[in-house]
Amino acid sequence: MGMPDIDLPNAEVGKVCLRFAPEPNGYFHIGHSKAALLNKYFAEKYKGRLIIRFDDTNPAKESNVFVQSLLKDIDTLGIVYDAVTFTSDYFPQLLKMAEKLIQEGKAYVDDTPVAEMRIERSDGTKPRCRSNTKEKNLELWNEMIRGSDQGKSENFEFFCSTLSLASVFGVRVVVCVVLTPNFSVLHFFQVRSAA
Repeated sequence: MGMPDIDLPNAEVGKVCLRFAPEPNGYFHIGHSKAALLNKYFAEKYKGRLIIRFDDTNPAKESNVFVQSLLKDIDTLGIVYDAVTFTSDYFPQLLKMAEKLIQEGKAYVDDTPVAEMRIERSDGTKPRCRSNTKEKNLELWNEMIRGSDQGKSENFEFFCSTLSLASVFGVRVVVCVVLTPNFSVLHFFQVRSAA
């Protein structure tokens, strides 16, 4: 019995690009294997590219030891990849996109203390910082970029709403300041997908 034939709807041969994005904070596990082998399958089937992109956005838990170990295990599985990149390689572009979202009124900076923020979310209360002007948000954003005392506050976070700006539940923490240097580059941002 052979492998099942799985398709990617509307995928074109030679135009598929996949990425396997482990966080380098531990050793290879069965979940990594499943994702990596599925990416390998589609890259081979569609004569596409496979990029290993280390999600190095939580420097307190990550290490180059894990990067090297993960790459060795990927090779052991017979996975051939086209490139190795790190999320931190793209921080300048990500920061520009974040600033653009602020300028478009689609994102804001929130310096609400974490405990108060949790209460607001639990109660469905609109965060007070959501009403800040674009100018105020850019001022606060620049404090984060500069790494000032205010900007380094662990409660000082950048939010992007995925829903209407009137919705409390559409908020996602995208960037917050962390004081731990990254193992691959020195920076002070942590990118997260959800609060």
